[in-house]
Amino acid sequence: MKNIINISILVFCFHALIAQNQMNTPIVNTNPNCITTPIDITIIDIELPPSLPTIIVITDTDGDGIPDETENAACEPPSPFCDLDDDGIFNYLDLDSDGDGVPDGIEDLCYPHAGPPLAFYGIEQDDNETLTPRFMGAAMNSANGFPLYGADASDGLGITMVNNFENIWLSRYNFWADQSVPWYDWISNPIGSIFTQVLYDKLEAAWKKGVDWFPTLNPTWKDLIGALDVQVYQAGCQCDYYDYGILTGTKIFYGNTDCESLESGSMTSSVACQPYYEMYTITKPSDGFILQESAMNMPGANYEPMEMLGSNHLQMRNDSEMEIAVDAIFKDGLGRSFFKTGTR
Repeated sequence: MKNIINISILVFCFHALIAQNQMNTPIVNTNPNCITTPIDITIIDIELPPSLPTIIVITDTDGDGIPDETENAACEPPSPFCDLDDDGIFNYLDLDSDGDGVPDGIEDLCYPHAGPPLAFYGIEQDDNETLTPRFMGAAMNSANGFPLYGADASDGLGITMVNNFENIWLSRYNFWADQSVPWYDWISNPIGSIFTQVLYDKLEAAWKKGVDWFPTLNPTWKDLIGALDVQVYQAGCQCDYYDYGILTGTKIFYGNTDCESLESGSMTSSVACQPYYEMYTITKPSDGFILQESAMNMPGANYEPMEMLGSNHLQMRNDSEMEIAVDAIFKDGLGRSFFKTGTR
């Protein structure tokens, strides 16, 4: 039976020998399995007599710890001209074949099954302030509970759920707002009528708080996730008019920012102006949970980030946009060869 020297040890030894050879440093034998003579890495398959081991040398031209054959197989079909990150350097010569900033040798050791990183990010719709209800629909209805690529339906479920709750609160508020003690009870039992009417008013006020809360749901959630950006700007100048020191009127001049030019004064009247500010809000695109600006800036991504319009953070794993993404990755390969998979 043939004796086989551990391939990984040999490859490690060859890396050490190559490095020492390139740096013109003395070769020190620290492992009895290592060959202590500088060699060129070539494909060798020598069968020696049974008393001696069979030496197998694996080609690793760029010395990154990954055999050339493995790096060539990153393309379909495998080819020595495989260039995964399209940087003009073939994989077997490229120390960072996928262009993610992590050397192949480290990446292969720590993440042996990792492919080149790519980012798909969702942009949830906010038509009529529905971003939060849509997200709630996905949070309360697992994407895996829908048919394949059918999780879009969670949008409608969330919007319907929130609308139903709002209608319940509104109907209860209207009910108690219409309640009042009949006039004849005020005559026959004035003390009891007072307590009854106070109860009616308290219940009306309690349900009114819920009715007033629903319009704040979407802005509050967007503010929590950082999607609501409030800006303050000078909209114009506010000028106050005085006659004999008494304020007689106020006027806002929109679009004018030079307030001093609008001021005037005399013995009997004067105009004093100051900047007039207004606030406006900007909704930053998000998937209902993560901002677009964060999701699309995936560290080390070497593919153009791809938008999934209408997908929120929870439903995107199984919605119609995921179907498009799967086709783009595995059918079209995102324009490259690494992910492209033939029909089987």
